[in-house]
Formats: sequence, structure tokens, C-alpha cells
Amino acid sequence: MRTTVADSYPILYTEFNVFCAMIVIGLLYRTRKSGDSQTLRSFAEVLRISLMFFITDAVWFLMDQKVIPGTRASVMFLKSMYFLSSTMLTRAMLLYFNTFNEDPSLPKSKLVISWIPLVLHMILLIANAWTGSLFTIDETLYYERGPLFTGQYICMYLYILLALSFGFVNVREHREYAEKVRLRRLVLVPLLPVAAGIYSLFVRHSPANAAATTACLLLTYLTFMDENVSVDPLTKLSNRRYLMNAIDHRMSGDDRDRLWLMMIDVNDFKKINDAYGHVEGDKALQRTADAMRSIASSAEGRPVFARYGGDEFTVLIQADNEAPVKAFAEALEQEVEQANTAVHAPYDLKLSIGWAQCMPEMNTPEKLIKAADLKLYEAKRKAHAGR
Repeated sequence: MRTTVADSYPILYTEFNVFCAMIVIGLLYRTRKSGDSQTLRSFAEVLRISLMFFITDAVWFLMDQKVIPGTRASVMFLKSMYFLSSTMLTRAMLLYFNTFNEDPSLPKSKLVISWIPLVLHMILLIANAWTGSLFTIDETLYYERGPLFTGQYICMYLYILLALSFGFVNVREHREYAEKVRLRRLVLVPLLPVAAGIYSLFVRHSPANAAATTACLLLTYLTFMDENVSVDPLTKLSNRRYLMNAIDHRMSGDDRDRLWLMMIDVNDFKKINDAYGHVEGDKALQRTADAMRSIASSAEGRPVFARYGGDEFTVLIQADNEAPVKAFAEALEQEVEQANTAVHAPYDLKLSIGWAQCMPEMNTPEKLIKAADLKLYEAKRKAHAGR
């Protein structure tokens, strides 16, 4: 007897959920091996809830389609857990988005507020067992939506709207180009489950939610991996690889003549390491990077901050003339000294800075870097001569 598509659909639906679950298990394994930061822990929590989402959906559908035996109570429980995991997942994504703030810890008041939609959904699901306001399961295990069914989506979408608002605020507040690009990608991620959820309201028994959730997780993970290969782990600035790509990209643009590259060196950094140890040396580099980020608003266009290597940093900046570049350099020197004084560091933290403009004859990133490096050498020579 030939099996029709309709007959095999429950198995295909389940296989799709299992496939999505296997992808998530792989992501969870890779995430755990990547470290133990708050961002990674938040993402791991998102992945674990996703597994519950896929498993409850798959088992419920097999029971609903009479492929495996089930009772009214078991189907009601699985469907309730499926909807609850959806809201839990969107809340976990919200908390994950919050880790991209400079201070990822939520105040107690906001943390309490973040529980409200989830607790409300739990209450509705518990009451649903008696009222059937969200959905009903009859004795034949037939599933039917109730009059307040869309209330569950409201609980979910509240978190997604908050996640989107967090994302847009972060994009607006970050001036560094590399960080803005990464955050723009993440802002778009919550739109996938929103679109899938709206679609599933009109097309029942569709795997759209599982597909959108998996795509959302993959995009988030790939963004994280892209950050790992383009961000310096110590200072959290862009690394040399990203800098070279950024210079190459901007040199091919129409306003390449407005492009300036600043080379920055921490004076006597070796002495700091020798006298106070490498841990203190790392703190000096982090302090320098923080100062660069803190004055980002004073730079025109889309500045790219990078750690070039060792104690050398770079700023790729746009300006019509040298005056804004010089002003930025002076502001950076002051900010670094003030930040160092604020923590009562037992050493002076001073910078030497040189910069060069992208000239017509500079057809490779290396030529611009060499020109800026020569200016840095002159600045260091003057600094040593002035002692």
C-alpha cells in the first residue's frame, strides 16, 4: 500500500523538529567549549529552552496525529509546555540581548518586571485546564484553539518588543563601526520568530516556528563566532584582521580622501610590565581601550577602533581636514591620563599618536599603515627627546 504525503507528514514534522534539536545540541556543545562569560551562559540558556520547545512540539504532534498513544492529560501537558517554552525562550533572548550592554546586570526592579509576562502566561495555562480559554483537548485528543488563544502570543511578543528596543538603543549608543554592524545583525534576529508566529496563526501544523527559531539561533551563533575572529579578546576592540578589511573596504569608497588612520602606542609599556607584572600591563591596555570607546562620540562618521598588536592601537577615522583628527588625539590622551589617575595606578599612562591621510597614491591598506606608522615614530622620538 502506497503511503501518501498526508500519511507521512507527522513523521516528517517530527523529523524536522529532531533535526532542529540536533543543530541546537551541536550549538550548545560548541558554546560550552567557547568559555564561561555571562553572554555565553545566557546564550546556553536560550539553547536549552529551545530543546524543550522542539521536543514538546514533536511529541505532542505525534500524539495529536495518533502515531503514538497518548491521553488527554498528557497532550494537554505537552501543549501547555510547548507554549510556555515559547515565552520562556523569548524572555531568555531578552536577557541575552541585555548582556551586550556595558553593564549587563539588570536592576532588581527590571528583573522583577521581566518575569511578569512569563508568570501571567503560566497562570493562564494553569487556568486553561479548567476554562479552555487558550485551547482545548477533547477525548479524541483533538486540539482546538480557545477565545483567548492570542493572549499567549501577546506574552511572547512583549519580550520580543523589549529585545528589539534594547537592540536599537545599543545600536544608537555605540559609535564604533564594528560594534554597530554586529548589533544591527542581532537586532534583526527577533523578527524571524515574529514572522513565523504570525504565519502559524493562519497556517496550522506548520513547522515554521521550529525553522525560524533554529535560523534565529544559528544567526546569533554565527554573529558570535564572527566576533571571536574579528575582536581582540583582551580589549574587546576590533583586531588587526578586521582593521585590514575595514581599511580596504573604505579605501575603495567615494570618500577615501576623507580617510585618516591614527597609530597609537603606549609609552614605556615594557617598563609597566617589568615593574608591575603582565596582569597590570593588561589592565593598562584595557584602560586605553575603554578611553577610546568613551570618546567615540567626538569622532566623525563611523570610527573603527582596533588593537593592532602588543601595545599598539589604531583608529580609522573620517575627517575633512587634520584639525578634527588632532582634536581627537588630544582628547584621547587626556581621557587615558584621567582614567589612569582615577584608579590610582602606580605609574603614568601616556600615549604617542601619529596619523596619516589616505592619499591618491595609496592603493593598499599597508601603504596607509606605513605612512601612519612613520608619523607615530616621529611622535615617539619627540616624546623621548622631551624628557
